[in-house]
Amino acid sequence: MPGINTYKLPWLFIGFLLFFIPGSYHKYYVSLTEIRFNIEQNSMEVNIHLFADDMDKAIETIHGVNPQVGTVLENEMGDQWIKSYIADNIDIQVRGESVELKYIGKEAEGDAMWIYLESRIKMITDTVSIQNTIFTELFDDQKNIIQVYWERRNHGLILDRYHTSGDIIAKKK
Repeated sequence: MPGINTYKLPWLFIGFLLFFIPGSYHKYYVSLTEIRFNIEQNSMEVNIHLFADDMDKAIETIHGVNPQVGTVLENEMGDQWIKSYIADNIDIQVRGESVELKYIGKEAEGDAMWIYLESRIKMITDTVSIQNTIFTELFDDQKNIIQVYWERRNHGLILDRYHTSGDIIAKKK
């Protein structure tokens, strides 16, 4: 697979497998962040896939309330708390400057959920710097998988509590 080292493949497999087993209790802690560059619209779309109960725990740790995100009992502050948590734990830089991500919304998917963000990009560069600390304050073994899609290529990166940031070459020079 171009852009993904073979030692990363087991983590990708585990991450995807855990997301697609509905109703399963997970003892592995993983999130998936997809970053897609849309050249025609000069935009960047960011989709984050994670477990809803982990988001509940993170928000409860900060605000003292279990928001029950993605359920019919979700606290009315749920979206605002998710938006704030993501803003505090994801930083994407293009050309050395942090990209402002607009929160679009979320979608429940069994025990997991998708969070959707987007940003306008004037010019897309060849290197994207990413810091992702989602749930690393909660779980020692949290893995955050990053996939960047640029034209017909994709590039991967795995971050954790001890390696919270990295660079991805988004296009060939």
